[in-house]
Amino acid sequence: KAHHELARIGSRVAIQDLQSILADTERRLPLEALSAVERIGKKDEIPLLLKAYLREDPFTRGRIAVVVRAILKRERIRRNSVAFRALPVELRRTLESILARSTRNGRRGRR
Repeated sequence: KAHHELARIGSRVAIQDLQSILADTERRLPLEALSAVERIGKKDEIPLLLKAYLREDPFTRGRIAVVVRAILKRERIRRNSVAFRALPVELRRTLESILARSTRNGRRGRR
């Protein structure tokens, strides 16, 4: 909860703790941590989010996808960014999958 409150006021004080939570493979990802990362996360957190995406359940994967898209939009990071080319193939495919879903969902509502 503290992470979420710090993020709510725009503080990145807790970002290192949030990064360690994202990287922890021994436990499920708390949704409060995802909410905090959604508010204050930057491109540095995207690889950690993608790794978490691969190990989480479908509901949490959906939340992670929302967070990744929110960071990309807020930070104005393009899908063809140099930073993403450096990602391992598996994480690049995961990112492409998340972005493809957002494109499909976005088109569905327009007519």
